[in-house]
Amino acid sequence: MAVERQLPSPLAHYDPADLLDALATGIVVLDAQLCVVYANVAAQGLLAMSFNQARGRPYADLFAESNGLVATLKRARDAGDVYSEREVTVRPAATPRETRVLDITITPLDGMTGTKLLLELSDETQRTRLTRESELRARLEGIPHVGADGEFWSPPVPDAQHDLRLIGPFRNNAPEFTLVEGDGAEPGRIRRAHGKGEAIWLPWRIGALHHLFAITDYAAILGHLLESAIGTPPIVTTAPAAVECILYGHPRGVVLHLVNGAAAQTKPLIATVPLAGFEVAVATDATHATRLDTGAKLAATRDGGMLRFVVDRLDSFLAVALT
Repeated sequence: MAVERQLPSPLAHYDPADLLDALATGIVVLDAQLCVVYANVAAQGLLAMSFNQARGRPYADLFAESNGLVATLKRARDAGDVYSEREVTVRPAATPRETRVLDITITPLDGMTGTKLLLELSDETQRTRLTRESELRARLEGIPHVGADGEFWSPPVPDAQHDLRLIGPFRNNAPEFTLVEGDGAEPGRIRRAHGKGEAIWLPWRIGALHHLFAITDYAAILGHLLESAIGTPPIVTTAPAAVECILYGHPRGVVLHLVNGAAAQTKPLIATVPLAGFEVAVATDATHATRLDTGAKLAATRDGGMLRFVVDRLDSFLAVALT
């Protein structure tokens, strides 16, 4: 009788822990109470703490901001389903509190002591930054300069990168009033490495100019810089830009204020123009949205770490409790 010999695995002489520590992907295992029972070397780097510091601690305690991640973990544990979240913005509680953008896959593991969760954490921070930089270039239609007014002060900064050259000054950027001669000399954005991050300086009054002239390129630049510094905004909406969104913390959840700043053109803001329905998505662990003026429940659904609902009409002001 022929006996087939089973060859030993080529990985047999490796310690499994050493193999996991060699991965660039962060691996974390949580117990049924969502406390850390394992973290490989890559995950320890993303959490900004060692495994000994993280062991036994609730996963929520490891982050100063987690954008609804804990609620997703609970749903994966309770439903026993695999969940994937892309571009989740988190900020570790440990120093340095650098904002990270992670792609996360959550896989439930049934065990004798309840359902554990296997987390795969992929650091997408640098890729996201490059994507946002490309999006800014596309938003500016590839133009390497920006028109501005006022005094520009750009002293020499060693080891810095300069771009978005300033042209002008222009009081009116309409084509018939604008004559561009060359790409500009003064840099509109100065970037320099600082510690483990980056410092960005705009040597011109972009905020004041946007307030005066409402040039859309200025809003795009400001939005790009803010997202690069603090990550994806916690509120995403299809509402017009005239709607101001303010999110307040509350012991029972959060309260979203929507302020309508739309008015008839060329008129002072003595009466607002009602706005038709629009969608709002908020990064929160909440599952319910309730109008505070009427007490009516809004139809809300969860999508990843976001709670989504529709506001059918906005007059001057609306407050929504998210619980």
